[in-house]
Amino acid sequence: FSRTDMVTEVLKMTPARTERAEAGLTRGVPMRRLAEVDEVVKVILFAAEPGNSFMTGQALAVDGGITAT
Repeated sequence: FSRTDMVTEVLKMTPARTERAEAGLTRGVPMRRLAEVDEVVKVILFAAEPGNSFMTGQALAVDGGITAT
């Protein structure tokens, strides 16, 4: 999950306080936090970089370590 406006608004609407709701949402994330949007954008820009022309067919996980567990 990324800290987008939509996720932030959903967290605000939860009965629990926002911090507790976020902790529940990130419970299964080894880094124990939401991704910031700029962290995801940096990975996209890396993959689209013209100098990265030899990388093909890769799936880049930007998931805080979920797929590593």
